[in-house]
Amino acid sequence: MSFFDWRARLEKASLDGARFFVESSTHGVGRRTVTHEYPFSDIPFSEDLGKSADTYSITGYIIQRPPLYNYFGARDKLIKKLKGQGGGNPARMKLVHPYYGEKWVAVKGQANITETLKEGGIARFSFTLVEAGEKLSPSGVPGFELENVIGNAIDSASEYLDLGRDYIDTVNSYVNRMQSSISLITSLPSAIASEGIALTSNAASKISTLVNSNCEYAHGLAGANIGLNYAAGLAGDSWVRGTDEDCSAKPDGVSTSNTGTATKSGERTSSDINAVELSGTLAASKSIATFGDTTGDVPDVTVSSENSALDKRNQMAIVNLAKTIGVSTAATAASKATYESYEESNKAYKEVVTLIDNFIDHLGDEAGETTLSSQGVTFSNDNLYESIKQMKADFSSVMFELGSTLERTIEYTVKPDTENVLTLAYDRYEDISRSAEIVNNNPLYALHPGFIAGGQTINLLTA
Repeated sequence: MSFFDWRARLEKASLDGARFFVESSTHGVGRRTVTHEYPFSDIPFSEDLGKSADTYSITGYIIQRPPLYNYFGARDKLIKKLKGQGGGNPARMKLVHPYYGEKWVAVKGQANITETLKEGGIARFSFTLVEAGEKLSPSGVPGFELENVIGNAIDSASEYLDLGRDYIDTVNSYVNRMQSSISLITSLPSAIASEGIALTSNAASKISTLVNSNCEYAHGLAGANIGLNYAAGLAGDSWVRGTDEDCSAKPDGVSTSNTGTATKSGERTSSDINAVELSGTLAASKSIATFGDTTGDVPDVTVSSENSALDKRNQMAIVNLAKTIGVSTAATAASKATYESYEESNKAYKEVVTLIDNFIDHLGDEAGETTLSSQGVTFSNDNLYESIKQMKADFSSVMFELGSTLERTIEYTVKPDTENVLTLAYDRYEDISRSAEIVNNNPLYALHPGFIAGGQTINLLTA
């Protein structure tokens, strides 16, 4: 082996994308050991409390180099990362270490930067990083809470549906809305869209056979969402029964061959969703979450007797189940999407929270209605109301955590003359490969893949 082989294997150092050179590095490892010493005993007792967090004490520098001979931008970028102000999550940053490769770390204590007139053109850094460990999800992960949410909606539908009364027109309208919503996912491959519609049709065709019990019928209505879940890449995120003590906890009494759990011909995962499809998925979810809000969505039922009150209760149970599926699908899609910036994630967050808030208002208004009780008919959405409020809190927690890891968009004014994108990418990020990102984020001002129009205000990511 050549003496110089080890140098060729070293990786270029960076902290969350901020590049620097390493002069020396000390890697601290060990155990968390507590030694107990007792009075009148010469024998101590040492207690091992587990591995201590690894530390990386680094001495490095940033130096001016061609083509711009300007180290200030790179210096300031690293300083922002060390201060936790350069975008991303300061409690979990990616360190690329020349000797140890990629590590997840956080800054420990204060970093020091030294610059002198004698050297000039160089900033020397010394700082210590500590192992960040595994990334933990917030305690209220939407996927878990959605089981309770949809379970409550199924239980409510099962409790209040009367299969001997009028409900077919409302169900048909609900199924049609499910199918039409799939077309809102723009840029969806035709084969995927067709299969999603077919899955919904297959599930819908079986709903009419589920007349043995309210529980079976409620599960069948919920199962009609399989087509949208598949088309949106969320087929693996169907709810799990067994979350409540009522109908949703009794899958043994429900025939899985009759609840719309159709077989799909190909896998479709959330990783397949691009930004355009996410927007379409939210539009599709909104279409379902607003089911029943527009005249013509469901038959008009005027409550004037016990019989008409029972018909109205049937309709309310179906509408609430549809709305629950709509907001749940939106929350799941938004929480699993990949975003380029904080602004993108925040836009999706606001869109979904608006749907959830509107549903909460709907449930609140519904709870205040007295038209059913005046005819001696009971109806309560208390459990569903509480679970939707909890879902909002959990969804917000997940999205806030996700947003904290993303770069923010800032405005940047291009110099008066036309600017070379490669130069801008290097000057801003010290990475010319990000020139394509700059062009893609500012299509209106890209005169050519290699240039940005002078004097324009464009959008750049912070790091």
